[in-house]
Amino acid sequence: LKPDQVFRAYAETKTRLIILDVDLLIRPKDEEASDARPAIKALEQLVEESGNYVFLLSNETRENLLKWLRNMPNLDKIGLAAEDGYYYKWPGSPVDRWDIRQEVRTDFKDISNVLMQQYAVRTTGTFVEDDKVASITWHFGSTNREFGQMQGKELLTQLKDTMAYLPVDVVMGKSFVRVRHEGVNKGTLVKHIVSHYNVRGGADF
Repeated sequence: LKPDQVFRAYAETKTRLIILDVDLLIRPKDEEASDARPAIKALEQLVEESGNYVFLLSNETRENLLKWLRNMPNLDKIGLAAEDGYYYKWPGSPVDRWDIRQEVRTDFKDISNVLMQQYAVRTTGTFVEDDKVASITWHFGSTNREFGQMQGKELLTQLKDTMAYLPVDVVMGKSFVRVRHEGVNKGTLVKHIVSHYNVRGGADF
């Protein structure tokens, strides 16, 4: 879509459902950084405009997401989703009241962790992130790019073979390999959000 088409459609509608992935948009470079402030200001304007329903999606934990948004007023007005949609809250709900998309089994994380730790030990600069309920991730963005990619593909194959009998998805990104519970991802949550509003009359935009 061209920007002018989007702007025109936005201006011509009365109710708008706006769903944004904010991990790269508002993640600070360090704890004291203010580089995300322009993005926060733009989000504030979207939230305050009449007729807008704004949802912010993140892979981060609830605690980190709220920390990033701590200076944003009226957080209750915003829909939030943390940990790829495992936790979420609707616009209008208080920030301490989160729903859970589905119950998950977490035994896959123990199995995944054993393999991932082996690769973390033998691949300098890599580490395992295990602070999410429904996923576990091996990060290789700080190691040699080619070697990291090679190790990542090898780990991906081992995890897929090992996890074949479990209800999980094994995925590889530019700098990570992740095992997540089946059905816990941003795409699934977006479908749930859109369906929720559709049965209530939908949105024009």
